Amino acid sequence: MDRVEVFHGSVWRRGWVRVLLTGQCYKVCFVATEEEHVFRHSHVRRLKVWEDGAWHDGPPKVATPSRGMKPKTMSSRKGHKACDSIPES
Repeated sequence: MDRVEVFHGSVWRRGWVRVLLTGQCYKVCFVATEEEHVFRHSHVRRLKVWEDGAWHDGPPKVATPSRGMKPKTMSSRKGHKACDSIPES
């Protein structure tokens, strides 16, 4: 699972990509609340962190190891209803 940020409401929120629904839509689970929502590609970006006075991709360098967790395999489904109902913006 990829760590990402999604634009939800008026802020960027951290989450994990749970499922790739189509080439342009992702189901994301928010880190803070464990809620899952579907987002278009245009609302998703790789996690950004502020280190040494600049923005960088990825988790902070002081992040703890994954403790042997394996990433889930992502699946693809075309024409997913949840994604089709999201307006382009």
